[in-house]
Amino acid sequence: NMFESTGDSVSALAAYGSSLNEEDSFSQIYNRSLLSYLATEGEDNTFIDKINTWKSSDPSEVVEDAKVVRKRKRKEYTLLFNQGLFLFVSGKQSEAAQKILSTIRPLINEGEIMPDDLLDVAARMAFLVLDCILTISERSFGGLKQIDESCRSDEIASWLESQNLEPEPQLKFLLSLYKSRLDLTERYGADGKLNDSKLRAVKKELKNAMELFNHKLRTTGETGSLGSLSDVQSHDGSATYLRENLRERPTHPPAKVGSQEGLLQGHHQSALNLKAQLEQLKGNAKKSLILCTEANVSFADPSYDSLDANNRAIVYATCFKRHLALHTAAKALQAPKVGLFRSDGTARCDFECSVLANASICALQDRRYESAYECMAACVQKFATHFKRPRCWLRMAEACIGMHTEKLRKKLTMESMRTFSLVEDDGKPRGIVINTPNGGDSGKRLGSTAKLGSKEDLVYVAEFPLQQASFCLDKVMKLLRDASIGATGVQIDHECLESARCAQAYVMLELREYKQALFLAKLLLMDAATKKESSGLHYVMHKRRKATASMYGCEACCALGDAVGALKFLTGEKEEDAVIDRLAMDLAGIGTNSYLEIPANMSSETEDRRKVRIKQAQAMVRTSASAATAAIGRLGTAKQLAVSAISLEENAGAPLCESNGTSARKALLYCMLREGNSDGALAVLRSSR
Repeated sequence: NMFESTGDSVSALAAYGSSLNEEDSFSQIYNRSLLSYLATEGEDNTFIDKINTWKSSDPSEVVEDAKVVRKRKRKEYTLLFNQGLFLFVSGKQSEAAQKILSTIRPLINEGEIMPDDLLDVAARMAFLVLDCILTISERSFGGLKQIDESCRSDEIASWLESQNLEPEPQLKFLLSLYKSRLDLTERYGADGKLNDSKLRAVKKELKNAMELFNHKLRTTGETGSLGSLSDVQSHDGSATYLRENLRERPTHPPAKVGSQEGLLQGHHQSALNLKAQLEQLKGNAKKSLILCTEANVSFADPSYDSLDANNRAIVYATCFKRHLALHTAAKALQAPKVGLFRSDGTARCDFECSVLANASICALQDRRYESAYECMAACVQKFATHFKRPRCWLRMAEACIGMHTEKLRKKLTMESMRTFSLVEDDGKPRGIVINTPNGGDSGKRLGSTAKLGSKEDLVYVAEFPLQQASFCLDKVMKLLRDASIGATGVQIDHECLESARCAQAYVMLELREYKQALFLAKLLLMDAATKKESSGLHYVMHKRRKATASMYGCEACCALGDAVGALKFLTGEKEEDAVIDRLAMDLAGIGTNSYLEIPANMSSETEDRRKVRIKQAQAMVRTSASAATAAIGRLGTAKQLAVSAISLEENAGAPLCESNGTSARKALLYCMLREGNSDGALAVLRSSR
């Protein structure tokens, strides 16, 4: 009773007595062990294994008294819930769900209406199963991932709705929150757009939850409905079960830990965080941050500080405040480690995996590639669920490629950039030699054999980023292939597969493995040819990857001496400027459908960036076309394409100090030198000084 009313496990254990007696019943032993574990905030690492071996009663014992049977069943449900909750917070969500479903699956499938004295604990078990489904789904691809097709999440929610929840407004409140979370998990359609119907459903459920909180929960204070969070001890020593909170939203009340007011405020905070997520998805960053601030009430619990910083970092990143997002994500990583449970019995879930993954993405957007790799490597190494996620390995590969591009950038500084050498005869200039530095790490090397994220691994990646990128991309393709073998109804992450092939083609080009790069480019384009025309962000990104593969295929063909094949990658069978311009638009990620039309309220700065991006893409495509055309021998057309590319680069604002090093200018100089026009080439160089 003391633990129920105050949440103080230390005082409750002292009142209960910490010494074990031979005549103690199972309930007494169990309650004393549980209070001892909570009083130390989970210092006993063996307790989780012990609790899964306990049984509340002898199954062979026959009991005819209905009251005793009901009491025994409640104790069994209580123990089962605690066992499932311990598994859940330990990261074994699938095992926890299967353990609980073995008991409540028949109840759900038969639509059984639970009696009042069993409803609370049965509903808690159902909520825990939904938490397991949501956790697994958030770490996977393609919406909700059902753990058991014979007992799906929508069936569990429908069963809970069929119960008599009017006397228990808190359960109705929690049901609305869980239904909103289920809809949020399926917020994206197949075309990559937000599903408006799902967002409307989320808004409706959150509105219902807030009405329940304001009119039925907040006004009740210390009522019995809130007391139903834990099983009140009776004189016969019935078992106590842990109070389970929403996985994503740990309690952060201003009230005393474990008090009913504090638990109530924790549920309110859950709703505020879900509303903040909804506003963030709708693009209303300001309102989302206001809701985060409102949810972040004063409470000495370091675990919520980490979650709050993580949430804010996501909002900042989605509104392109990359430096602020990275700074906030760093604060989330600095939060101290805490136990699985608070002393009042409420669960603390480990958010470190989500914080590391989000911090990695923020660092990647801010071009802090070493930090991005280190964070994602730590995430993949520590958590088995993320080790099996192809997208985590893809982000590590992208970080490695970013490190390689930074190495190239340093090699092309003004001090080391000697791209042109003068050829003299008796002191008179006779021509120019173009020296293209090799920034790639040639030679085949395997990826790092050290532990991911270790000091040795980071040193290797800094020296050989392309080899580590290739290793990570091979891992992506293996995980995607393993997921599809022998599995029916599995949705393959085609976006991840396309991105991995595109990135691997780039790596092969840099490593001068041109045949492999050409094979990957053709493979990506063949798969793209079977994709139906669509709209939305996912399709625009698909076209961008397709255009990038065409550029890589062109470069690989040129390196292999097939200039005609190289030009076909850019222009197809018909060599038309319109085809090149369309390829450039796809490469820039600018679509022609209504989804990407320029909004009326777009700022002039944003519109200018959009125009620069288009011109840069057009210059790149024309430069590649010029190189391929010159290799065929059509120098006049090649010169026109090169001059056009230079003009586009200048309009895009290329710095004058880099003008000699641009690919477009190199293409023009190459054409002039092929024609023997050394004086014209020198004039071009002098004009850009």
